[in-house]
Amino acid sequence: MSVIRKVETNSPIDWFKGGWAIFSRNKMEWVVIALIFGVIAVFLSFIPLIGGIVLSLIIPLLAGGMLHAARKAANKENIEIGDLFYAFSNQEKRTPLLIIGLILMAVGLVVSFVMGAAFLSTIGGVAPGGDVPTVGVGSIIVGLMVYAFMAMAFYFAPALVMFSNMAPVDAVKNSFMGSLQNILPFLLFILIYLVLAFVAAIPIMLGFLVLIPVMMGAIYLAYKDIFA
Repeated sequence: MSVIRKVETNSPIDWFKGGWAIFSRNKMEWVVIALIFGVIAVFLSFIPLIGGIVLSLIIPLLAGGMLHAARKAANKENIEIGDLFYAFSNQEKRTPLLIIGLILMAVGLVVSFVMGAAFLSTIGGVAPGGDVPTVGVGSIIVGLMVYAFMAMAFYFAPALVMFSNMAPVDAVKNSFMGSLQNILPFLLFILIYLVLAFVAAIPIMLGFLVLIPVMMGAIYLAYKDIFA
């Protein structure tokens, strides 16, 4: 377990400001990187079964590439569009990030199965005056908590592999503990992201071409504050 620092509750505000600064230094390159990332994600999502598997496996590698670009930009270096695929060509990083993708996929399948079973078991019949089944509030709360725990486990994992040379399982463990020990900043980060994501979705999702780079820059800065 690495040394984990506690940060101020309002730190995510500075992380997102810093993420914007990271984006602003190479706007065009970042927009193209985000566009390529989005095209890959959408394309694979439309391929039945195998597309979702491949996407789960490569998401940490793509995230690793964007984090690599974020570090370059933070150090006032020019980024390149090819930075998105940096982890694919780096054998030292590629295998651990693929393993993180495999863990993410396995955990996601288990969680989906458990939550699906919980959903079916807590259907509370038909809502008054309609044909829509009601679902227990408790089930919804548990579901949100489970997915929050998943986010905590994988939030910093790619960065810990990329910059701290951690083994995949150690990276997931440290990501969870780092998020848990900074639970209020973590929740504020998620809240800020959700608000920005709502705004980004308004212009036919085009805002994500900016939000994705800003978020990756914010994650890099959060990693530096908590772990580096």
